[in-house]
Amino acid sequence: MNIVHSSSETLDFFENSLKLSLPLAFILSLLQSLDQDARKDLTPLKLRAKAAKFAKATVKAQMSSFQRFGVWADWDNPYLTLDPKYEAAQIEVFGEMALRGYIYRGRKPVHWSPSSRTALAEAELEYPEGHVSRSIYVLFRMVSAPASKDSLLKEFFPDLCFAIWTTTPWTVPANAAVAVNAKLQYAVVGAKPFFEDAHLSAGNKKKRVGNVLKEPNMPFFIVAYDLVPTLEAKWGIKLIIKKTLLGSDLENFRYVHPVTNIECPVVIGGDYITTESGTGLVHTAPGHGQEDYVTGMKYGLPINSPVDDDGKFTDEAGQFNGLDVLGDGNVAVVKYLDEKMSLIMEESYEHKYPYDWRTKKPTIFRATEQWFASVEGFHQAVMDAIGHVKWIPAQRAVVLVLYKERCISLGNARVFEGTPIDKVSLFFIIRFRIAKWFLAKFPGITIQEDVLIGNPSLADGVSSSNVIDRVVLRWLPPPVDFLKMNVDGAVRQIDSGGGIGGLLRDWNGCTLLTFSESIGQAIPPLAELKAIKRGLDIFLSSRWASVARLIVESDCSSAVEWIHSPVLAPIFFLPIVFQISRLISDKVHSFRLIPRECNGEADILAKEGIG
Repeated sequence: MNIVHSSSETLDFFENSLKLSLPLAFILSLLQSLDQDARKDLTPLKLRAKAAKFAKATVKAQMSSFQRFGVWADWDNPYLTLDPKYEAAQIEVFGEMALRGYIYRGRKPVHWSPSSRTALAEAELEYPEGHVSRSIYVLFRMVSAPASKDSLLKEFFPDLCFAIWTTTPWTVPANAAVAVNAKLQYAVVGAKPFFEDAHLSAGNKKKRVGNVLKEPNMPFFIVAYDLVPTLEAKWGIKLIIKKTLLGSDLENFRYVHPVTNIECPVVIGGDYITTESGTGLVHTAPGHGQEDYVTGMKYGLPINSPVDDDGKFTDEAGQFNGLDVLGDGNVAVVKYLDEKMSLIMEESYEHKYPYDWRTKKPTIFRATEQWFASVEGFHQAVMDAIGHVKWIPAQRAVVLVLYKERCISLGNARVFEGTPIDKVSLFFIIRFRIAKWFLAKFPGITIQEDVLIGNPSLADGVSSSNVIDRVVLRWLPPPVDFLKMNVDGAVRQIDSGGGIGGLLRDWNGCTLLTFSESIGQAIPPLAELKAIKRGLDIFLSSRWASVARLIVESDCSSAVEWIHSPVLAPIFFLPIVFQISRLISDKVHSFRLIPRECNGEADILAKEGIG
């Protein structure tokens, strides 16, 4: 260590403490010094003990060095995030966030490391130079047009295809849509082969022509108009423009999935769809990409991710089951597409790609069940506070403005004995056990014990599913001076008859009012949204609105997510989501997602409402 470290360490502290808590950083550093077998032998308690020992030794060594350099600091009272008082404060804040409904469970694509079998935060990724992917140009055959656009491309049916480009062929089995840019101009092109171009010669190992280009009678392609000259040169064929149209004209056309044979839609994506590369049409797999996920949520697309923790296809991927997606699985998908006359071309593509910073191996994007902390509920308060802070550098403020949520579970196999956090019960058990210990040691913590822990016996019943069902999965009263409105929607399968119901209770668990009504025919998410709206209407018009604030609880994840983030709601549900948004005021404290077992009374009332 030298004198330069004193300044760099100070700056690094402010930078890294925003991205990784120090205890986690210590754990990661510790695990880097252990081999795989040694890691497997570590129980959570042993791991925490080793991490604490490692951290304290490191702190002592660095403190001694800085003192020799003459660095001024309060060395007798160092700021350490492994201090139990610091962790107790974290638990208190976390408990308050959970009570206010800011902690929720969701399925979302995250950076996943097959080599370490865990999700990774952005700070845990490296982007080394020289990574080469197998990129492919693929055809998706169009099968139908929306009724309002039936004649738009009728002259080209049935030989009309969408041409897409991807650097991750293994994600094609999870494809759910093709996305276009509404403002871009697209062209229907006819193709004529000519293979005299040198770059398509047998000696070029970076490119391989697919079976599509070997056919004398090729189908019509749809590509971005501006990319026609580029694709001509790349594919070695003559593209003749037959018709042009805007991306918005293509919305709701349908094509047949080249692997599953299921019909999928064309959707409108965002500004990430450009003419800088590819074809101007984006293969969209909501379970394997952040932008794909946002587009998928907008259109209610399935979030398919047929890949397991080891980075291998699951049985949902059919014939590819068990294959490594970054290895033989990728090869198998490309081969299959070529055999099905869907492959235009395959070529090597060198680009920056995310790697696991510990194992130095490539990662994948994969949808997993995770816990998230949402900022939506107090985003305005954050915005107000930003104006009273001097930011160095100023760009840091922008990060908070854009900050909406953070994955807080990360399926962390390093801490939880190789088992990702995949159950509601596990999350609560961990929180309750930690809170129980700190409440005993630090009585100054203000969270009520019965609210956080439920029952002292829970701490000793981690492995008992009966204890979990009996203690964790139950309705909890709101804090003092708050009321809880539990709502539910029900739909009868036979005739789609719908009903809604709900009840308002105080902090003592006393029922103040109930409602149970029929809503005619409906689908489940709509019924739930109608129940929420009706519950808000009743509360805001009651005498209780003047004396207490309201917490709304629902067991429908989609409804709660759409209320928190209306931009994610499918178009069909936007009117009622906006109606609910207009009802939200300072009287409505938060919306919470709860397990179905905690919403039994509202469920009964909703079913009674069907009649």
